Amino acid sequence: MLYRQIQQDNESGLDTRALLVMQDWCVVGEAYGAGISPTTSLFGWSLTKSAIALLMGRMETLGLVDRHASGLFDAWSGDSRSMITLHNLLQMSDGLQFCEDYRLGSDVSRMLFGRTPCSRYALERPLQHTPGTHFSYSSGSTNLLARWIHERLGGTERVLHFLRKEFTEPLDTPSILIELDDDGVLVGSSYGYGTARDWARMGQLYAASGALAATHRETPFIDPHWISQAVQPNISKNDIRYGYQIWLNCLGRKQSSNQYPCLPEDSFFMLGNREQKVMVAPSQGAVIVRLGWSATPYPVENRFGEILEAIPD
Repeated sequence: MLYRQIQQDNESGLDTRALLVMQDWCVVGEAYGAGISPTTSLFGWSLTKSAIALLMGRMETLGLVDRHASGLFDAWSGDSRSMITLHNLLQMSDGLQFCEDYRLGSDVSRMLFGRTPCSRYALERPLQHTPGTHFSYSSGSTNLLARWIHERLGGTERVLHFLRKEFTEPLDTPSILIELDDDGVLVGSSYGYGTARDWARMGQLYAASGALAATHRETPFIDPHWISQAVQPNISKNDIRYGYQIWLNCLGRKQSSNQYPCLPEDSFFMLGNREQKVMVAPSQGAVIVRLGWSATPYPVENRFGEILEAIPD
């Protein structure tokens, strides 16, 4: 089925490069496009945002983070940005002015492709809304999380050591790589690479409530309470579809319909530019990964729905 889907996708110009299904930490199916294999590291774009959130969850589990603390950066002392918390940044409800529109001169274009280091550009954005009241999808928010991690852990070398020893090695995601900006800070918003299996294992961590396959649930890799909070709707007044760097399907409010009505209500998504998609379906313990390079929308309900029907509950 997966190879057939890839063939159909590529005949229609979608350029699907990898499809993978994981259930309870086991790969139950995978298929790849021409020139791609299970060891090929693929560009995740904004899938990287969810990796940064999970890294924050790992840090909190180890006692290194208070996500409700404010006064995050010295550059914000003395102005209203000092009210912003890590929780606000995780939910992209920090209230900072940022235009996530990939056109010439927009904030995201200047940040990712300009001369100012990405995290420093985000640090300089002014406050537009009271923190916690307004959701605005912003790659700047994620790069601020990465800058806070950088300062909390003590610089680039210590961040890369922590990332390897406390995250990628125990999670068995050895191919994960995140580029650095010119300040030596992870470009957590966008520039992450990994194999389909790597991205699936990050999704599986959500489905397993933070427990690794090789560990006891009494000693979770990420606190299950953090995982449960990560997939709750934010409390903004304008758009509640986002949790901790992850998109939610069922929003838990009667006035809101599911984003993907044909997919499980409890599902949620790591999403990236060019239609990178990782769906987590906790009710089936399943994760579905689609990686590719598409200029047009990927038929996620049709494709993922067919896959879910073929795997056991």
